[in-house]
Amino acid sequence: MTPNNLELVDLKFSQSGRLTFRSVKDIGDVIYLFDGTVGASGIAGQFRNTRQGQGENAETPSFPVTMTKLDLSSSGSRLGVSGLYSNVRYSAEGGDLIGAELVLFWHGGKPAMIFTSYNNEMLPYSATNIVQSRNIIRFRVRTATGEESYSAVISAQRTTLRRIDAKADPSAWPVILRKRKELANIFTMKRLARRS
Repeated sequence: MTPNNLELVDLKFSQSGRLTFRSVKDIGDVIYLFDGTVGASGIAGQFRNTRQGQGENAETPSFPVTMTKLDLSSSGSRLGVSGLYSNVRYSAEGGDLIGAELVLFWHGGKPAMIFTSYNNEMLPYSATNIVQSRNIIRFRVRTATGEESYSAVISAQRTTLRRIDAKADPSAWPVILRKRKELANIFTMKRLARRS
């Protein structure tokens, strides 16, 4: 099960670049532990998980992870369209969030996207098979229920999103995602400081 957005605690960063932290307790009393190294291009290390009361030194499975550092300045002239596009809202009827979010940025001169549908699993998925033609970007996401394909018409104010795979409803209206944040404002020290 993919973890929720969890608060990180016991964060330690040494002069040699070693980074360790753990998460607060997640569903099922699971705690995520990380041990890795920070380099010029990002962070590489291992995650493992344990349960509260099991002890952090208990033998548990681990998996490697590499987190690539994103250079916001590499977006160049595309900064006008890079950012967070969303139509997520609270539904009083169901008591849940509904809608979708799309984070769009450029990395290494190519578009990159993170897509989250709040109508289903509410999990962020990294887009794959991204193909751009002017202001239209086609991409796929691999979910727990299979692969989904989308077409997005991008502008500086909004994105018009339509599902285009075989399981798409041909009578469905396109989804309008309005730009909510610039890329540089998605994660800021000011926002993180409010949580502490």
